[in-house]
Amino acid sequence: MPDKEQTETDKTTDVPKEAVREPAGTPESKVTEGVQDSLPGLEPGEHPRERRLRQEEVLVRVRRRDRDEIDLVVDAFWVFIDKVRNASRPYLALGVLLVLLGLSLAGWPQGFVGESQGGYWSLRGADQSSLARYTTEGDYVEFTPGEKVTVEGVIDGMEYYGPLETLPLPLLEPEPQSSEGEALRNGTSDVLFPPLQQIFAQGAAANYSNTLTLERYHFPELEVDGFLFNDVIFREVVFEDVTFRGGFFINCRFEQVAFYNVTLVDTVISHGEFEDVLFQSSSLERGRLEHSEMRSVLLRESEWRDSVLVQSELHGVKWDGSWLTNVTLQKSTMRAVVFQELSTVNVTLVNSRVEYVVDGEDLDYTYLELRGTTLRLPGDVALRYPIGASIYLEAIVVVEGNSSGQVQDGSWVSGTITGEGFSTPHTEHPMTFEYELLTSRVSEIQPTFWWSLGFHMLTGLGLWVLVFAIGGEAVLLALLKFFAPFFATLAGFLVMFLTIPTRDFLLVSQLMFLYFVPPFGKGTVIPLGIAAGVNPWVLAAATAFVDIMVGIFLAWNFDLARRIPFVGGAIRRAQAKGHEILEQRPWVGRIAFVGILLFVMFPFQGSGSVGGTLLGRAMGMEIYPILGAVTIGGVLGSVIIAASVVFGLGLAGKMGTYGLLIALLLVMILVTIIYIFSHWDELSLDEFQDVLGLHREGFIGAQVGAAADFAGAATSGVFRAVGETGQVISKTTATVLDAFMPEGGPGEEAPIDETKDESEDDLEN
Repeated sequence: MPDKEQTETDKTTDVPKEAVREPAGTPESKVTEGVQDSLPGLEPGEHPRERRLRQEEVLVRVRRRDRDEIDLVVDAFWVFIDKVRNASRPYLALGVLLVLLGLSLAGWPQGFVGESQGGYWSLRGADQSSLARYTTEGDYVEFTPGEKVTVEGVIDGMEYYGPLETLPLPLLEPEPQSSEGEALRNGTSDVLFPPLQQIFAQGAAANYSNTLTLERYHFPELEVDGFLFNDVIFREVVFEDVTFRGGFFINCRFEQVAFYNVTLVDTVISHGEFEDVLFQSSSLERGRLEHSEMRSVLLRESEWRDSVLVQSELHGVKWDGSWLTNVTLQKSTMRAVVFQELSTVNVTLVNSRVEYVVDGEDLDYTYLELRGTTLRLPGDVALRYPIGASIYLEAIVVVEGNSSGQVQDGSWVSGTITGEGFSTPHTEHPMTFEYELLTSRVSEIQPTFWWSLGFHMLTGLGLWVLVFAIGGEAVLLALLKFFAPFFATLAGFLVMFLTIPTRDFLLVSQLMFLYFVPPFGKGTVIPLGIAAGVNPWVLAAATAFVDIMVGIFLAWNFDLARRIPFVGGAIRRAQAKGHEILEQRPWVGRIAFVGILLFVMFPFQGSGSVGGTLLGRAMGMEIYPILGAVTIGGVLGSVIIAASVVFGLGLAGKMGTYGLLIALLLVMILVTIIYIFSHWDELSLDEFQDVLGLHREGFIGAQVGAAADFAGAATSGVFRAVGETGQVISKTTATVLDAFMPEGGPGEEAPIDETKDESEDDLEN
């Protein structure tokens, strides 16, 4: 018995060391048997056994293929270091000097620190920061009138204001006619307010008009009381001797409209748009113009009285022999204004501005926003240069707005603005419209494109010198082949510059660079350029040129790309897969040229010259067949898209979306049928199923099979409920599908464990 008790007492249990807590100050050797309390899971007097925590060893496995890629990069780096050490010191110094000089003049260091003064401006080395510093009077701090200033930068904004005296307006004499000479129709109250709409408006406004387009009408001698126009478009309309009293114009648009002797009393115009509008001997009394925009408006011998303008914009306005009496502008703007004998009484600007006051009789100016300042140029510069173009020019500081009048001793001295002038609330001092402005001529504008190009070519020359110093003639010739498409691209830019207008050249250049940015393609770039006014055939030629150059670059340098670490491995595997496809299905090689052509021609995501060239080389095609397919596909695709935009809009409007889709589907079916019958002897059902993915595991067959199983189960349940015949139908369906799409692909073998390829010899710790 004692031996048994001793054996039970000496039993040990596997417990972590940190789970045992000894009393403070009690050595482990002095714990008395029988006095110690038992631990959970232990008998009294039983001691826990200490266990060392397990330390797991983590093995990092790297495939031999990846290790070889890493070793290749490291070896190439040290080879490059050795070449640099053995290179000619004079050539190295000259190359570094040219590179640094070219980058500095091109503006790279300035751009790195947030400055945009590159290109031509870097060569001059001047400072333009003072151009954006105005005084409260709108003057430049460091420039005086008559001083010349060189301005360079990117066009941030541009707005053209055409002459107002020659607006394309409908006329009254010799007879009411449109601006194109077409006779205007006689307008009546029933035309303004259709009887059917009056029925729906019972109990509301006495005169109601909604969602109408009134075009080429002459409305004479009308009295309209209590009216509501909502979403009405007035286009080439003349109102003569008409009075509108107590009504609303809501969301209405006035295009080429002339008001002759028209009175608007107690009228609210909300969210209205006025463009090319004449007010002749007309008046707005107790009116309210809110959230509206007036552009190219001529007011002649007209008056606004006791009226308010709230959050409205008046751009390109001429006040000729008119009156403003008790008028308030709240959070509104007048821009590009011509004052010709404007009489003012109590005109107040509340958080409002009057900008670009012109000392002259009419407008015909473009205002450019360039480097934080405003330049005024005569004519429509938008026809020559787009927004975003980088330009430089010589400008002169002039004073504008002084002929409208001046403030002297706190009072208004009349100029073209008579009376009290414009003032702000809570002040007795009127406002002055005199300000300093930079002006220039269109002939002074020069694009910085060629300067920037020259500085970048200087950088490229420095790189060539470095390459020659390090690698010698062999590497230089290899790089010449590499950069030959880029040189051809520069030649293409030069041809465009010499053959098309500067504005179109800058737009096409931007679109050609945009062509490289996913997801943009020729299907996006060509319509955008046509919408901007560029010749569609120029756009088609430019996008086709890009496809050809990219195809040449990739085709000539495909072998070089195969040697690039981490990228070349994927290309080599894709090429091996292409060879495998050609060996198993030789007929694919016979249609590869046509397939690449169609792949480049259609503007799908991932298609184009890049995808077509890589696909052709992966399939084992030679260089020149690939270039031929890419060239033909690029040209056809660009021309088809341009032609579809130019000629196909009318047809698309007639056919609609569904009509176009049906027509495209029919064409695809017809082409497929023709191809199958012409290659009937060369095709087999197994290859047809495998290529199209019709087998059970294919991308089409899997979906059809799942749908068939679901349909079979549903059909079985329904027919079983009505007559126990669903099982027969379900089996019949499955039999047919199995015959057409057998389990697995044709000739498909059991799945192979891919991990077996990576043997222990191919893995390292």
